[in-house]
Amino acid sequence: MDTPDYWPDIRRFLIGFAIGGVAIGLFTLMSVQPIP
Repeated sequence: MDTPDYWPDIRRFLIGFAIGGVAIGLFTLMSVQPIP
């Protein structure tokens, strides 16, 4: 079973989406943390 030609693009999008989600999560956590 061959890998589709568009698979690298989807994989790159998913990796970028995951990294972006983690970055936004950390940024939100750090910006909210100092507030009691």
